[in-house]
Amino acid sequence: MDWLTPNMPDDDGASAIVHGDYRIDNMIYAKDSPQILALLNWELSTLDHSLADLVYQCMHWYLPNAAEFKGLAGMDRAAIGLPTEEECVAKYCDRRGTRVLDNLNFYLVFSYFRFLAIVQGVLKRALDGNASNPKNNDMIAGYVALIARDARKLT
Repeated sequence: MDWLTPNMPDDDGASAIVHGDYRIDNMIYAKDSPQILALLNWELSTLDHSLADLVYQCMHWYLPNAAEFKGLAGMDRAAIGLPTEEECVAKYCDRRGTRVLDNLNFYLVFSYFRFLAIVQGVLKRALDGNASNPKNNDMIAGYVALIARDARKLT
């Protein structure tokens, strides 16, 4: 959190409707192609910087794929037909007609911060006895530390 304020880029005025949970497992694909047919779970949508969904998707390239955690770190993404982070960002910028931004790392770290706030909220509800699945409390607590550690590596 201390790193974000001094590293915040100037406001470029970009604003868009963002999904808020833009990731591969919220998409429905065509049966025989990588074409996205639908994007599901819009309950977190809001107005935000237009890069918010891109960096949230990219964040999953760094998150672990272990137990219930569905990140893509350590996976052979090429073998399952997924682009690299660089390819994903380049395609996004190409389609938007923009250049790759120098401050993309800030948005990635902020995405981690936002994700940590969500996970911490889930943990708090669990500790207060209001969790939808209380048996996952220990797992969720471990995620907070894991995600925070990974986020600090990017600062």
